Amino acid sequence: MAFATLGVFALVEFGWPYLLDALGFDRAGPRGLVDLTLRHYTGYWFPPLLLAALFFGPRRALGALGLTGNPARAVAVGLLGTVPMFLGYALHGQLSASPRCGLPGSTSNGA
Repeated sequence: MAFATLGVFALVEFGWPYLLDALGFDRAGPRGLVDLTLRHYTGYWFPPLLLAALFFGPRRALGALGLTGNPARAVAVGLLGTVPMFLGYALHGQLSASPRCGLPGSTSNGA
């Protein structure tokens, strides 16, 4: 399953934009934003769901991908994993009024 999913991701990364261009997705204006969002994210959730449905059956596809768990628990685990990074930045970082401080090529010194 993992190799099939990785193969599909490779196809999506390199072939999906061409397919959607051929289908006439727009790139300009407000509708273009919706089209680009669909274009970007659909290619990453649809193929794994399709493969899981083919391998495990449509009723067990979400469970096979681990998508039947508790979303609150997933968010809690994510927060627990990022709290140390947040604390490290809070303790060792510097506050600045410049929005570009520390960026490469920035002309501001961060003060």
